Amino acid sequence: MKKFGMGLILILALGLGANVGCRSSPEQKGTPEPILGSLDSPARGSTLRETGIVGGWALAGSGVKRIGIYIDRQLIRFEKTGGKRPDVGKIYEKDFPGAEMAGWTFILDVSKMADGDHEMVAKVESNKGAIRELGPVPFQVVH
Repeated sequence: MKKFGMGLILILALGLGANVGCRSSPEQKGTPEPILGSLDSPARGSTLRETGIVGGWALAGSGVKRIGIYIDRQLIRFEKTGGKRPDVGKIYEKDFPGAEMAGWTFILDVSKMADGDHEMVAKVESNKGAIRELGPVPFQVVH
């Protein structure tokens, strides 16, 4: 019995290690297919002043159509993948050809946002219409 328990712990640890940094919700809508990703920046609990870098990576079985960026449940823009992410490619290239180009990033202007607490979510939409939510990432705006 002890041997089985240790094996189970090892399997769980390996599974968790494969998605380090992945802040994705288990909820997925649309056609079932694998969608992976991470909203890497801003960091959880960070403070943004005039501008901030927003970025991450996304992969989908049928390819990523777009990533919707939401702040406080309001869509602010769409992004596309195409940024170099050799770290992602190294892990996922076998299952997701082209994974090394899964990155996306942009500069967010927060100069007109209200001071205080906010929340960011990225919704990855695949070419088949499946959607997976990454986040939420809480952050603060201070002017």
